[in-house]
Amino acid sequence: MTTSTPAIRSKYVVCIDNDDYPVSLELHKIYRTLPDADAADSGDLRVIDESGEDYLYPATGFVAINPLSVSGRRCRAGPEDRHRTMEERPNIDASGAEVPRGVES
Repeated sequence: MTTSTPAIRSKYVVCIDNDDYPVSLELHKIYRTLPDADAADSGDLRVIDESGEDYLYPATGFVAINPLSVSGRRCRAGPEDRHRTMEERPNIDASGAEVPRGVES
């Protein structure tokens, strides 16, 4: 298992360790969490798992994410980009800056 900062206050997390829960959690899948101060104090997260119910899991098995930053590149495309091919659309790097095609960011 990878050592990481436990995801305590996030609304969304990515599963990075499902060894003890292979049926309930999918590795690398995004899950929604519910606030639970008692669980956080114990190092756990209340996660809505594959069953659709919320259960406690060790926070060390997850990494907190911000779905807006993960999907931000797609969200920055305006309505005028809807019918353009990928080659016709502006090339946007992770910071949101436009970069010329063929230039690694």
